[in-house]
Amino acid sequence: MKATADAARQALHDKYGKKPEVSGCIPPEVQAATSNIDPDDLIQLGIVGAEHMVDGAVNWDDWQQKFMADIGDTVRRWRDLRGSRWSG
Repeated sequence: MKATADAARQALHDKYGKKPEVSGCIPPEVQAATSNIDPDDLIQLGIVGAEHMVDGAVNWDDWQQKFMADIGDTVRRWRDLRGSRWSG
């Protein structure tokens, strides 16, 4: 499970781990790539989340804290690139 979660985590970091060079300026190719939710992103997020459940975070508060501590920066960049109003 750990190797699968590490690969999913790395793929998300590779895709969303870097901010645009100019603050507030999202390149058109990034906008196009993030205009819809990529099913692979959801799968990778699910794998990372499942790893925390397997490791014992089975209630929401514990799971959310561990998940966001692990990959929260990437999730927030994903949210920002997508223009979401989610405030997580």
